[in-house]
Amino acid sequence: MIAIPCQRCEGTDLVRNGHTKAGHQKYFCKTCRFYGTLSDHAEKEAEKHATVEKLHLERVSQRAIARITGVSRPTIAALLKKKAQTTPPLAQTITPSKEKPILELDEIWSYVGSKAQRVWIWLALERNTRKIVGIAFGDRSETACERLWNSLPADYRKRAVCYSDRLASYAAVFPRKRYFSVGKETGETAHIERFNNTLRQRCANLVRKTLSFSKNLLLHQIRIRIFIDHYNRTVSV
Repeated sequence: MIAIPCQRCEGTDLVRNGHTKAGHQKYFCKTCRFYGTLSDHAEKEAEKHATVEKLHLERVSQRAIARITGVSRPTIAALLKKKAQTTPPLAQTITPSKEKPILELDEIWSYVGSKAQRVWIWLALERNTRKIVGIAFGDRSETACERLWNSLPADYRKRAVCYSDRLASYAAVFPRKRYFSVGKETGETAHIERFNNTLRQRCANLVRKTLSFSKNLLLHQIRIRIFIDHYNRTVSV
């Protein structure tokens, strides 16, 4: 697929379709069925934007991405926001488990702007698939925990068994008959704790001592969500 707009309909459902005698790339638009050649400038910009997206999946700050690609920071922010607009809710990307789901719950500390503005990332990991099936942002209150609960696929809210640490907010929100508060020594939350470490290693804005911390709450959330979508597509048990 080619991530640049069609010259006729501005659609992005394009496929490469050979080259002209002069060596210019040709494409076919599946939307309007138009055959044409690619603008060298448009193709180079599309390649840069694809590189920006890949770098966001690694431990690279936005300033570093701008230096590497030559794409301005406002443009990088605009690309992130555009990506967020086309990203469906996490629950819609999860295929319900045939087995009884076992969820591991945890929250990870982060901040935006300064350490005084704390933002907790609430996560739910499905043990069998290792996928993140729920996410919310906020403080450590019951309200934020409810957002995590509401982010879960409906099927998981009906029948999943849930484990978390002893934070009281979980017990106040999750069903008593299917929720268990446990200590780390039990190993019941080992996978989500391991994922938290992965998240910190792959997102520069989550490193504890860094100059790459987020300055904008929306972009902070978008970047984390982009990595989680990538993780869910590539994780294997």
